[in-house]
Amino acid sequence: AAREEAADLARRLALASSRCQSLEELGSKAEQQHEVRVRDMAAAHQAELARLRERMHEQEDMLETQRQQLEVIYNA
Repeated sequence: AAREEAADLARRLALASSRCQSLEELGSKAEQQHEVRVRDMAAAHQAELARLRERMHEQEDMLETQRQQLEVIYNA
């Protein structure tokens, strides 16, 4: 009976160890996927920021052109 119990405990230990390893692998994989998603999101935000800056500069240039045109009109 003691041998059977020892064998059963050994099987349980092996199963628990295997489950633990599987969970660690899943955790590692999830962490890697999360890091990739965060990097992708950061890159998308940086690209959007660059587009917004470019648009802002275009608007500034347009306003400066309009200001100069109005200055010419008022000084005429």
